[in-house]
Formats: sequence, structure tokens, C-alpha cells
Amino acid sequence: MFLYELPTSGAISFSDFCSDLTANKRHVVNIPAATQARANIRAVLKDSKRTEHGRKDFLQLVKLFEEYIPQLRGIIECLAHDEIALRSDPLFSWRTTLSANIFHSSPRLSIPGLQADLAFSLLTYAFALSNLARSTVISLGRYEYDRAISESDRKAKDDQLNVAVDFLCRASGIYTYVADTVIPEWENQVKRGPTGFEQPPELSREVVNALAKYVICDMSPKMD
Repeated sequence: MFLYELPTSGAISFSDFCSDLTANKRHVVNIPAATQARANIRAVLKDSKRTEHGRKDFLQLVKLFEEYIPQLRGIIECLAHDEIALRSDPLFSWRTTLSANIFHSSPRLSIPGLQADLAFSLLTYAFALSNLARSTVISLGRYEYDRAISESDRKAKDDQLNVAVDFLCRASGIYTYVADTVIPEWENQVKRGPTGFEQPPELSREVVNALAKYVICDMSPKMD
């Protein structure tokens, strides 16, 4: 199974560019909460770079993305319904690790738009799910060839293997959603913005769709 290199991201504060337009200022807590949730992810991703693979906590990262992504989507929804306004166009700093794997370079880019941060967050979430599945499978060992294993132990390991397969299914679905929905929405945003931005592999529909298919292929031997 493929081990994904996780990207890192720069710091950002949503309060710097988001204004709460509601009469009762009901988003005054939600905006800094999203900043903190993203900062928690940034800290773990940064720490992951200095941690050996066997000691990386992919489950912690998965849980942090499951906290942040709904908050980011909430801000995007509030913008669409004029409950929040942007004082300036945000730029999100991400290091493009797919470039490292494909082109042997890992540039840090400032990428415009909330949809771009949603895309990178979802992709990194899917990377973490895939790596978590890989770690789970490795921890099980080649138990299917162990004739001495008890039936109860075999069933317990089968259950864990099914959990790993579920992680891969979720990752594949996320890639498909990013390719079919998030990237087209981001492309529409970029068309209305300044020109000259070079689109990284992470924001290519073809590349992300290929990741979805690759995960399915990675998953197939586990389901046999």
C-alpha cells in the first residue's frame, strides 16, 4: 500500500478577512473557532514531518480534519447566504506534496480562495485515512497464513481489516468529491480573480480522479 507524504500549511486567521454580518453576531465565536481548528491541524502536520512513520498518529489527524472541515464548509455556506462577508480575498499556504511524489519538488504555494483550502484539507484528510489504513494492515501482519491462529483472533483481525477497507473507501469517495465538486467550484472562483496562478497537481481534476481509482485498486486485494 502506498504511503502518502502529508503536506504542511501556513498559519492563517479567519478573523483577518471574515466579517460577521448577522444582526446578533452569531458567528463571532464560529470564526475564531475555525482558526483554532485549522491551527491544530497545522501543528500536527508540522510535528508529523519530524516524527518517524511508525510513530505518526494518523487517527489524531483524521479526527482533527473531521472537526475543521465542517467549520470551513459552514463559513463557505455563510458567505453564500450573506451572513459572512470577505474583507479581502484569502490566500492559503500549502506545500504541494503530490509535486514531490510526481515531479520530485515540493514547493510552498499561496493558493487563493476558501474552496482551495477546502480541497487541500479534504485531500490531506484522505491521505491520512489511506495512511491509517496502511498502518492498520501492517499491524495485522500476514495472519491469513497463520495456521495456529485461533478462530476468535482471526475474526478480530478480519474486523480490523474491514475497518481499514472502510478507511480506503472513504478516501476514494473524498477524492471523487474533490474532483467532481470542489475543484470545479474553485476553478469558477479563480476565473473571477487575478490571472497568472499556476494550478498545482492537487487541484487538477484528472490527478485527483486518478487518486480515487488508485485507492480502489489498492483496496481490491484486501477484499479478496
